[in-house]
Amino acid sequence: MPLLSISKLSELTGRTHRTIKARLGNVEPVIENRSHLYESKVVFPLIYDQHREQREYDLEQERARLAKEQADGKALDNARKRQEQLDVPTMVELVAGEYAFVRNRIKALPVELSARLAESQSSTEIQEILMAAVTEVLKEVSLNEPDSMKTRKSGDSFTPSDAAE
Repeated sequence: MPLLSISKLSELTGRTHRTIKARLGNVEPVIENRSHLYESKVVFPLIYDQHREQREYDLEQERARLAKEQADGKALDNARKRQEQLDVPTMVELVAGEYAFVRNRIKALPVELSARLAESQSSTEIQEILMAAVTEVLKEVSLNEPDSMKTRKSGDSFTPSDAAE
């Protein structure tokens, strides 16, 4: 069998130099002209970890792992049925609805406040009106009521053109 350098082994196996060096830790290289070479018959089983995989395979352990995976899958399905967990498209739709709600509430502030601000006499009064309005919108947006997202979602729709505004 040919003698191969770590670079050549890396090229042939697709493993990194670091991985190969770690796997060949106890193997003594053949040194030729400052090159560290390894006998392929000895190193390939170590690089591909063939002996360890055969020794560590345990049918009972694999069955237990499979049973756990199946139980986890069933638990996830049950959580979805009980609506304790949402799928990604539903969550994206809910979050987009929330973004639209927040955006629409903020965009409505100038219309709601324009008359009151026009009648204001001082910058302090304008600041107080704006602060009260922003605080009210923030309270409304941060409501933590059950089904508030569903209610908002049905009332407001979000489109990609909304994001551009």
